[in-house]
Amino acid sequence: MISNKLISIIIPTFNRAQLIEETLVSIERQSYKNWECIVIDDGSKDNTKQIVDNFVKKDNRFHFFVRPNNRKKGGCTCRNIGFENAIGEYILFLDSDDILEDFCLQRRMENVANLDFVVFQSKLFTDTPQDAKFIPNLLHKPTSDFERFITKDYPWNISATLLKKEFLLQNNGIWDENLAIHQDIDFYLNILSKKPNYKKIDAIPDVAIRMGNEGKVSNTISEEKLKSKILLLKKINMYVKDSEEEIKNYNKYVFSASLELGRLILKSQNKTLYKNLLKTVQEILGFNYACYLFLESKLIHMKELKKLKIKFFNIFMKIIGASKRKYKVNDFTLGVISLSDYLKNTKQ
Repeated sequence: MISNKLISIIIPTFNRAQLIEETLVSIERQSYKNWECIVIDDGSKDNTKQIVDNFVKKDNRFHFFVRPNNRKKGGCTCRNIGFENAIGEYILFLDSDDILEDFCLQRRMENVANLDFVVFQSKLFTDTPQDAKFIPNLLHKPTSDFERFITKDYPWNISATLLKKEFLLQNNGIWDENLAIHQDIDFYLNILSKKPNYKKIDAIPDVAIRMGNEGKVSNTISEEKLKSKILLLKKINMYVKDSEEEIKNYNKYVFSASLELGRLILKSQNKTLYKNLLKTVQEILGFNYACYLFLESKLIHMKELKKLKIKFFNIFMKIIGASKRKYKVNDFTLGVISLSDYLKNTKQ
């Protein structure tokens, strides 16, 4: 018999007046009724509050909070505020434009018993969930989930899991409020490094993830996000040490990511950040890698020295024992697996 334990659904939101109603309606329609929905506003300037208030007034399972001014702005802070106020035994983190299938909570509760968390498949859509054509990624691959998050081959997204609150409390399973980017990577690497008991289940997707709602893409990246990328490198290294899991080509991945990040920082002309990156690379990989990264910064704008730069790089890579500059996931399937193909191979 399925447990009737309370699920706390936690939703951070910011200026989502045009989208959040559809998300909340999908929660209202759940076949599993024992839930609470906690919406945390991050300082919206539109009428998001009025829309959420309408749900709060008609259904006491909905709760609305506003991030206090003394707490740092961001989705991570809002998720933590939601977690601090949650009374459910299980936690579902949901984005404010995601849409749950009616059976989502019911099926997850049927499969989460005796586990720290359970993972189900999602689907990607732009206009309506019925028009979804792709899944985010394959849940199962030979590579460990821990390594896949490190290399950004995300095995699942934020909304795909149902987590036991007690497990999160015991393992510091909170969101890092200092990260402005890649927060989900950090969150799941943290809990995966604790060796949880979890299960991934291939079945008809139970949550629809809205795509194309990120706004205009910029060629620049903010200083806050650049700092976050450096911080994430440090935290990944900490998680790798804590987990004692052997990551194939780990040095190569970190070096490749550092080269890419270094070029973004150089474009911003932030010398302090670049020094911080060099220090981080030296701490993780050693002096030789940091030395090359430094020389790369000196040569990158010298087009006339391109051949010299390539020759130097090849010599350096032989010294450190790496064969290629760019780290690549061999079976990268992020966002390219069609929903129809996935369903053909899914039993449930």
